[in-house]
Amino acid sequence: MAGAISAGAYSAGVIDFLIQALEEMANAKQNFPDEAPRHEVSISVISGASAGGMTAALMTSMFNEEYQPITTLPAALPDNSLIKKNKLYDVWVEQIDIDGLLQTDDLQRDNEQVRSLLNSPILNTIAENALHLRPSSEKRPYITTPLHLYLTLTNLRGIPYTIDFEGGQGSGHHLAAHKDYFHFAMGNQSNSDQDCVWLDPSQPSHSHWQLFKQCALATGAFPIGLAPRFISRPAKHYETRKWPIPQENGQADGCIRMDTIAPSWSDNTVHKNGEYSFLAVDGGVIDNEPLELARRQLSADRLSNPRRAREANRAVLLIDPFPAMDIMSADESGASADFDILQTGMKLFTSLKNQARFKPEELKLALNDDVFSRFLIAPSRRLSNGSAARYPIASGCMGGFGGFLHKLFRVHDFQLGRRNCQKFLQDHFVIPMEEAKRNPIFAEYDEQAFNRIKRTVDGKDMVPIIPLAGRATEQEFTLAWDGIKVNQSFIEALQRKIDKRSKKVAYRLIDKKIDGLFKKNLSKLVYLWKGDTLIQGIVKKIENDLVKFDLFSRSSM
Repeated sequence: MAGAISAGAYSAGVIDFLIQALEEMANAKQNFPDEAPRHEVSISVISGASAGGMTAALMTSMFNEEYQPITTLPAALPDNSLIKKNKLYDVWVEQIDIDGLLQTDDLQRDNEQVRSLLNSPILNTIAENALHLRPSSEKRPYITTPLHLYLTLTNLRGIPYTIDFEGGQGSGHHLAAHKDYFHFAMGNQSNSDQDCVWLDPSQPSHSHWQLFKQCALATGAFPIGLAPRFISRPAKHYETRKWPIPQENGQADGCIRMDTIAPSWSDNTVHKNGEYSFLAVDGGVIDNEPLELARRQLSADRLSNPRRAREANRAVLLIDPFPAMDIMSADESGASADFDILQTGMKLFTSLKNQARFKPEELKLALNDDVFSRFLIAPSRRLSNGSAARYPIASGCMGGFGGFLHKLFRVHDFQLGRRNCQKFLQDHFVIPMEEAKRNPIFAEYDEQAFNRIKRTVDGKDMVPIIPLAGRATEQEFTLAWDGIKVNQSFIEALQRKIDKRSKKVAYRLIDKKIDGLFKKNLSKLVYLWKGDTLIQGIVKKIENDLVKFDLFSRSSM
């Protein structure tokens, strides 16, 4: 699951329908074995970055407790009894909202540091409740044991490495790796020597579950906007971590092999108890689409998973709410000769971020229609005239933060995720019929069994990997776009909330960073003089973006 910011609601909707489809498939196999699909489908690894990582953590924790999909939309909002049985909807639609993020609870104490522009402690409460395990005796047949989970982090301290050059002078060439991740495995511990933290569902009070919660918050800690998270882990995790190492021809079965690289720990880097500590922020800053982490686990460190349709027996599915965001639009290309120092600084940050995320090898495979080992679910919405909407998700406005503004934006995106997932499973997560007949996965199928589950897509017979059954066959519909628009009174209320939070943050920074009573008071007067103009500019930008996305109505709601 890729980084999503507020579009975590979309990713949550995709997962909600995916789990429902797998539940219905499992029920059909148990209750109607003669008519049900004969092959097995299971989830063995989940990886996530940023909001995608938070969704991945929710997904992992909910597999050991009662769960119900949200099936009331778009006709009616779910009631509280249903919401309590669906963490995905509860967290992403009901709880993470601009009202809570603009509160000033984190600055109530006079000596409290300003750790983020937004109120981060509210996320602690959400995580504590949502990721608190309530084990049930029910075991889901489509979840493997153990279930692996990878959460990406941006390590602000960095892991030190040294290259010693032969014949060189000094202590070698020093490097630091800031692209980091945590590997969790849910099940009974089988190997404690790897860079893996085991989560035992029968021991929900174990310290590993607290670390799991902290990492879920860390991967979603958008820099500056949300507070970094303090993480401590065994230093040996980095000593056993495997990296792809280039090989000479004939030295290995392929061009790379997986091997360890020892960090260059200094005397004061690692605590005497063997723990290494650091501050972590959003995993999406450097690794926003952690496909490779999932692929390696899925392939057991083989060079690749089988890709051809007649051989494919495992696949990585990427859920990406923003696969086509304008990286280089006309007014943001960086090619204009009219620039200032602030624009240059922002362009530099954006360039570093985009370069860190650039993965040409994954791009090449994703564009190949003959590769059946990786698939993509991305937002798609049709207008009344049948054409594709330019802006399919409401969360896309404000650079991905728009979903936090209004609950209905998130309700829309959650349901769009469900609809897109259903369409994906029907028409895209498929194998051509003739190729499926050669694939060992479908060895138990005869012609009649194939005909029961086949679908015709663009005039061709296809075999779905997850055939829809039960209530999953009922067509999903999206919410009307016109029904989720906001008006001027909403903008005015939002401005008051932003003004209150901004004033509190500005005054606290002045008190902490400026010496002398006269200078403090003068700085606060300057903020009072210029602050309103700044806030008005921010709110105007929000309003313009809502208009751009056709989410603003001049009429009253």
